[in-house]
Amino acid sequence: MWSVIRPSHKTLTSPLSRPFCNHLHSVVFTITIVALIRRQTTMTRFTTMIAAVMGLLLTALVFTTPAQPGQQPGSTARQNANSDALSIALAHLEQNRDVWGLTAADLAEVNVTDVTVSRLSGVTAVYLEQQLDGIAVFNGLINISVMPHGDVLAIGNRFVSDLAGAVSDRTASITAAQAVQTAAAHLGLPLQTPLQTIERASGAAQETVFNADGISQNPIPARLVYDASGNEVRLAWNVIIYQLDGLHWWNVRVDANTGDILSQNDWVVYDHFELPEGGDLHGDQPVFYAPTPVADGSSYRVFHLPVESPSHASPPAPADGRTLQDQPADAIGSPFGWHDTDGVTGPEFTTTQGNNVHAYTDIDGNGIPDPGSSPDGGPDLDFDFPLDLTQPPGAYRPASVTNLFHWNNLMHDVSYRYGFDEIHGNFQENNYDNGGLGSDYVNAEAQDGMGTNCGNFATPPDGANPRMQMCVWTAATPQRDGALDNGIVAHEYGHGIASRMVGGPSNVSCLNNAEAMLEGWADWQALIMTMENGDLGADQRGIGTYVLNQPPTGGGLRPAPYTTDMTVNSYTYADLPGVVGAHGVGFVWATMLWEMNWALINAHGFDEDLYPPDPPVNTWSGNQLAHALVTEALNLTPCGPGFVDGRNAILNADMALTGGENQCPIWAAFAKRGLGFSASQGSPNNTNDGTAAFDTPLFCQGLDVTPTSQDICQGETAVYTVGVGEAFRPPVTLSATGNPAPSSASFEPNPVTAVPATTELTIANTGAVAAGSYTLNILGGDGTVTDTLTVDLTMLAGAPDAAPVLTAPPDGSSNVPTSPTLIWNPTANTSHYHIEIATDATFSSIVYMADEQTTTHNVAVALAPDTGHYWRVTAVNSCGSSPASTAFSFTTANIICATPQAPIPDNNPAGVNGTITIPISGAILDMDIMVNATHPWVGDLIFTVSHNGTAVTIIDRPGHTTSGFGCPGDDIDVTVNDEGPHGNIETQCANAPAIFGDRVGGDPPHTGLLAAFDGLDIGGSWTLNVSDAASGQSGTLVQWCVAPTLVVESSGVTLSPDQAASGAPGSAVTYTLSISNTGNTTDTFSLSTANDNGWLGDLSASNIMLAAGAREAVLVTVHVPTTAANGEINVTTVTAVSGNNPAVTDNVTLVTTATAVIAPTYLIYLPAILRPEP
Repeated sequence: MWSVIRPSHKTLTSPLSRPFCNHLHSVVFTITIVALIRRQTTMTRFTTMIAAVMGLLLTALVFTTPAQPGQQPGSTARQNANSDALSIALAHLEQNRDVWGLTAADLAEVNVTDVTVSRLSGVTAVYLEQQLDGIAVFNGLINISVMPHGDVLAIGNRFVSDLAGAVSDRTASITAAQAVQTAAAHLGLPLQTPLQTIERASGAAQETVFNADGISQNPIPARLVYDASGNEVRLAWNVIIYQLDGLHWWNVRVDANTGDILSQNDWVVYDHFELPEGGDLHGDQPVFYAPTPVADGSSYRVFHLPVESPSHASPPAPADGRTLQDQPADAIGSPFGWHDTDGVTGPEFTTTQGNNVHAYTDIDGNGIPDPGSSPDGGPDLDFDFPLDLTQPPGAYRPASVTNLFHWNNLMHDVSYRYGFDEIHGNFQENNYDNGGLGSDYVNAEAQDGMGTNCGNFATPPDGANPRMQMCVWTAATPQRDGALDNGIVAHEYGHGIASRMVGGPSNVSCLNNAEAMLEGWADWQALIMTMENGDLGADQRGIGTYVLNQPPTGGGLRPAPYTTDMTVNSYTYADLPGVVGAHGVGFVWATMLWEMNWALINAHGFDEDLYPPDPPVNTWSGNQLAHALVTEALNLTPCGPGFVDGRNAILNADMALTGGENQCPIWAAFAKRGLGFSASQGSPNNTNDGTAAFDTPLFCQGLDVTPTSQDICQGETAVYTVGVGEAFRPPVTLSATGNPAPSSASFEPNPVTAVPATTELTIANTGAVAAGSYTLNILGGDGTVTDTLTVDLTMLAGAPDAAPVLTAPPDGSSNVPTSPTLIWNPTANTSHYHIEIATDATFSSIVYMADEQTTTHNVAVALAPDTGHYWRVTAVNSCGSSPASTAFSFTTANIICATPQAPIPDNNPAGVNGTITIPISGAILDMDIMVNATHPWVGDLIFTVSHNGTAVTIIDRPGHTTSGFGCPGDDIDVTVNDEGPHGNIETQCANAPAIFGDRVGGDPPHTGLLAAFDGLDIGGSWTLNVSDAASGQSGTLVQWCVAPTLVVESSGVTLSPDQAASGAPGSAVTYTLSISNTGNTTDTFSLSTANDNGWLGDLSASNIMLAAGAREAVLVTVHVPTTAANGEINVTTVTAVSGNNPAVTDNVTLVTTATAVIAPTYLIYLPAILRPEP
């Protein structure tokens, strides 16, 4: 249950003063919110009140004067505020216990565990623990936040209603020692020696401390608590065991009467990932930050703010992109520098040890600093050590430890500025009399030998040392050092910040429920600490790209990069049930925080300086304000939170810090990601029962319009519906500009006299408007508040003239996928295209229709296999349609399917098999494989198809070449196709389904993958094996299909060549021909001759059998008749006819010329008769 109780008036006194009751909106939750809101609109900042009564409307509210935003009390004021705030909190709880369903007995035993005061807002957070008979309810907390002037800002309730009636047993029948033995056995930690009692405390909780030989780094405490994690409240022993390897710091609740394990939680947040692969790197330019320096002479050569990793530096890895930072300690959080512990000027250490952190290596992973592994900067504190990233991490340990020391101190100093200080449980050896418990600096271990590809942070309660373990990562050669990936260092430190602040510094067990956002707050720290000038919200930010051997633009460790671009990261609260584990839940939360961060940057700008001035925070940049809100909200977040709790805490933090100035940008950011006004988280212990909503409160709704763009024909009228929200006080006057001449623009009604309401904007008189596109501006105002919108209008001169020209698949195509991609050329003056697919050329049997804005359309259904189809496209605009395109035809591939619906076992190389038996025979010409499987992390899956001794892995952990654990999206519904038009499987990782379309398979993907089956006989058994290569998730092989193209028996014959010859009458002329079988199967060809002049022709063979591709010589003899006249010509046609059906023929032409023998002709030349001369 969550309540925000605000402010001091029943009637608004802002410029939008109106009856308070106008803002009461009932929905389904048990929440009461009454808040003072200040909204920044286009021109005017205004103040208004809202009340949202969810499930329970308080009939009596005590209003007090709102606090002034941004006031920061000094340390004395903070301490003096504690007692007053505690009294207010207790009195308020008693007065309103009926609201929370609590009895007087429930409040009879209340233990104050923590009281903290925010250095930014002055809000005092009081943490109360529920007890019965002196025994605490584990995580049974109420946190009440009190403003500096006495207002109760927020309450988070985790008390058990009627605790006395809910408890089954109040006495324990098993001892503390038996509980420790039971817990150790449950954790697989056999006791090496008998337990010995070190300390036994008196009191109802019977807290006892035992020796820890062989199973725990620390002595083992056990105390009685009430466990309310199940359906009833049970008396239990809470046993705390810190494993020797440091991987877990367990709190185990053992039923004090049955010995059953009731619940457990871990103070270590352990991040471990599978082996990643591949990626090139590049870097960015550094920017500079300005803490208030401490003059201790120190210097550190490191990857400084905002450089996320060596690959983000300039120059990028493998070059050394570090910079030398002089005196980077911030005097606000580290007034004596980073090497002090006594509060007197001058360092106590010249090594990487000081008040905030002790950094060293732990190569053997035993939790003990390796001797001499804290590098020494000498009396000048000069920490400048060589770094060669072409060498393995062991070659540059001093540089690594220095960077780890530097970034732990940066995290300390920066988070101190935003409110994680001593009184809130920060990590310091000496708290310099600022409250809280000291002696808890961070033990930061570089190149920890506990494992690889991991990092963790152990957070015990305030006053005990946390431990950061940074591993080496094995994705690259040489391996990469996690202590140099500053994003991961910030992430791990972020675990500690959130653990100490949610629930108060003495309770670090509040973030182990299913919907807790611990990993999200940690990713947030990595992102906000490494922002740079020039960053954009649409940029893609991955976590851990350096250690994963990815480029800085890589996807990182999460299901998608962090970005405001919904096409890249589309995750919303609605996706929470499908994400995996704490990292998946945290990813969705961090996505929302990143969205909010950019909403505030858009409103207030960006400042690269992470050390803002003292409050008030109203003057801070958007990123500084977001940093402050997230940190402040941790104080206001209830123990065991869900997403709605976290959202409300941020909204209340804005109330405390700015008076509510940013309520609407914050609401808009969360609404974009599904955590809008109507969202419900259900139980914070269940990630499957929440309800997403994308709306904002009415007080944030100014103008909206539907549609945002229109196309109309000249002479037509355009009508837009404009919504007028409760951000206005009626009457609201509207106007529009930018409409094209000589058109008119008018609103009806105008002004709007009640809100919320709608009015219609009509654009008329468009007959003479020139064709083209126009932008119109809509303005609404009530004299105080204004809001503007733009809409688009396209004026069309007429319908499209030309029909589209189809391009793919080409006309007459065969073996086309059953969900093909259709492509055509664009047509001018078109708003969209209309597609039709039919099974007949006249389109009387249309089986599919769709409209498409572009010139490419992916058919959204599976067409009938092995079927002829016809398709055509028409260009459309608001004036009409073009003629339909010339239709193209195609035939879909033949597919044979099986539907196993078989579970895919988790992390089992044997996997599951699906079998298809094909009873026909025929040689394979081409093969496509279709698979449909459900799985929440498809990057774990391997698909292998086998047939007749040939096996081909068609999908191999998609995405694992760029991310060590593969694509984290849900489900696969893809056709593996060597000619896949949609790209390859490895480059796709959507949400659900993660992989779809027609894609090239393999790893690495390559065309020709399925050619291994070409030529094999289709008949027999085909097997698809699906295996899961990583633990954590399981799935189902739903269906799979084979889509073969068989070799169709075809005949072909070639006779050659055409020839010409001559022969004497009575002779025989012989021709040699070549006959070739150009078909794909054996065939018998019959030959015949025909002579156009009656001559005779003989064949050496009239029937010839040839294998596919074979060739043989044929002799053709043409007989020249004895009577043939000289020069007589005969044309012989030789024809070959195939024996297969359908028959094919070929022929040649032989031209024979007769050459007759003619008697010689003699010419006798006689001398001329001489005539006598006259």
